[in-house]
Amino acid sequence: MSRIELRIADSLSGEDWRSLTTWREHVFSPEGIGTDWVGGNLHIRASSDGVAIGHIGFGTFTLIIDKVETPCIGVGGVVVVPEYQGQRLPMRMFELLREWRDQKDSNLPLVLCCPKNLLKYYHYHNFKQIVNDVYYLQRGSYEKSKFEWMSDKPLSVKESIYIPSNPW
Repeated sequence: MSRIELRIADSLSGEDWRSLTTWREHVFSPEGIGTDWVGGNLHIRASSDGVAIGHIGFGTFTLIIDKVETPCIGVGGVVVVPEYQGQRLPMRMFELLREWRDQKDSNLPLVLCCPKNLLKYYHYHNFKQIVNDVYYLQRGSYEKSKFEWMSDKPLSVKESIYIPSNPW
């Protein structure tokens, strides 16, 4: 088996996206169909022999927690092609993401959304469920999230959380 390379990139090629997403009809949760996503502007790209085999998208976003704007790193697009699943590749990608975050601002929480069936999976990667309601923008108005939200750092929240953008 070849060596796996991890790097942070500011874009992915069309070929990368094909490699990462065309091995199954719905690589990402079907609950996300019909949702407008903003996506991250940075990517952790895992590759083997130059071919993309894993990905985490991320970027800096804003949460409004109890009416206070709070920066976070929004995480999305976590995917590993089948041949490399079960080899702890997401753990290695999350480690690189945390190293990047800690160089920028170690206080920023990593925040992601997922379907309910992945809560245990992300808990394994040191994320805790956000129990408050989360609302994000969709077509100009706030919509209550149909996803579960998680953070790798505690968030002090008394009320609902608002995301003044589409989810990432």
